Amino acid sequence: MALPNSGITTSMVAQALGAATNDVGSLCKHSNVNKWSKWKPIRKAKVTGITFSDLQDAYFGLTALTHANSPMLLKQAIENSGSGLDYLKPLGGSSSPYRLGDFRNYLHNALIPTGTSVKSDETVVVKKGSAYHENLDYYMYYEGITVPESDTNICLQDLYPEQRYKGILLINGSTSVWKTGRVNWNELPIKNWLGEVTALQFYTNVEQQTLRNGDSVDGGSIFYALPTDNNNINPYVLNVTNEYADNSIPYIVSINAVLSLAKITYTVVFDASIPATSGKYCTNVAFHIFDGTNVINTIYPDDFNLQKGQTKTFTGTINVPDPNGNYYFRVYEGLQLRKEVLVMKQSI
Repeated sequence: MALPNSGITTSMVAQALGAATNDVGSLCKHSNVNKWSKWKPIRKAKVTGITFSDLQDAYFGLTALTHANSPMLLKQAIENSGSGLDYLKPLGGSSSPYRLGDFRNYLHNALIPTGTSVKSDETVVVKKGSAYHENLDYYMYYEGITVPESDTNICLQDLYPEQRYKGILLINGSTSVWKTGRVNWNELPIKNWLGEVTALQFYTNVEQQTLRNGDSVDGGSIFYALPTDNNNINPYVLNVTNEYADNSIPYIVSINAVLSLAKITYTVVFDASIPATSGKYCTNVAFHIFDGTNVINTIYPDDFNLQKGQTKTFTGTINVPDPNGNYYFRVYEGLQLRKEVLVMKQSI
């Protein structure tokens, strides 16, 4: 709860800060003052109480956000000078007096207004197996933390221009790409990336819906840093793997097909029993026998509802014209090829 708008006392402020002093100057520059509170002591050559306009003019007592004209330049600027948003406490004297009234509406439990939600000792794992192995779209979201509009907590609207888009820069070795919005790991070149990838989140005044080189921008583009702390580091590390994420694919198809005496005996299993699978209502299911040039036979099973945790097995035989031919067994579902294997020939 914020301190009241009137009737502020030194003991009230000292209790909120956990400070062992009632000296106004010591309270105004105390290390426990939460810089994310909108209302707090700021540098202002004014003896009377500050107003909300005074806070806005002083950028709520913070230094400017680090910004640059491309994502890669922003990363370099952050590495050189940090993300900005340092708290400039009053210095005392006529040009920056200590005012007890600056603590009106002070919110000691104010939160960082936006951030990555990635901790300093954390590596974020990206399991993009469904994109790499199944050619399915696999999206990474990176909303992090965003404080809603508030009268007492500094929020997104206080720090960034009105036209803003959340974006991310991804770096793998000498290759870098960026975009705004969610990331699809089924998009090249990141579809083939593995191992350690550096990620940097930012806000920008331009929307970019597809991956773009980290140095490639349009004129007038500005990229802004995010505030950071131990629970919101930026940049941070992704560990990119070709494992399957939980619920990232509807099912896994396995095929066993053997040719003997101009007849293929097959077993096809749709498996939604493992954590990577989510299940699906399967439509337009078809088993095609392909000789390398043409489809020579097809079976159409009925549609079926494959729920998570279940398997669906099909067995049967399909006649083929050449008992010694080379054939491929193809499984389609939803009008898309899901699995293909070379039919094994049974020794006689």
